Amino acid sequence: MGAAAFAVPAAALAGAPYLIVVGIVAGLSPDLDASDATLKHWSVNLGDRKKGLRIKPFYFISEFVTIFFKHRGFLHSAWALIIFTVVALVVTMLAGLADSYFFALAVLLGYLSHLLLDGMTPAGIPLWGKEKWHTVPEKYRIRTGSYIENLFIALFAAVVLYYLSLSVVNL
Repeated sequence: MGAAAFAVPAAALAGAPYLIVVGIVAGLSPDLDASDATLKHWSVNLGDRKKGLRIKPFYFISEFVTIFFKHRGFLHSAWALIIFTVVALVVTMLAGLADSYFFALAVLLGYLSHLLLDGMTPAGIPLWGKEKWHTVPEKYRIRTGSYIENLFIALFAAVVLYYLSLSVVNL
């Protein structure tokens, strides 16, 4: 939900609500190095729900990534943020996407949200290398599953719903 809320400015500037989905995928990408990654197990049904083909588009990418990177390693660094953003910009420009810069901005903001929010946890992240980095002082770090985390999720959901409600009104 954090990635969706962080992507709202890109979506609003471009007038393209689909960029929230781009931000969400980018925000889930740092966890591709985890065996239980949301993107790894996300599936798409092609055709009939019962008889159609069900694929997991990120499964093999995650399996490949976990060979080289441990969880909360390189993919949780500023270097990965830069690489993902630049690749998104170059690929969308080569594809001729009119919203290339906004697409890259949504990737940047979605990915950044993951790093900033994981930096708020006791575990922290290796932002520039091996040393753990935290967004907030130790006494303000948020444990996963806590009521404070749920409060943040509700706040992020409110931001996204507000933007989407304005987008629908402007159609």
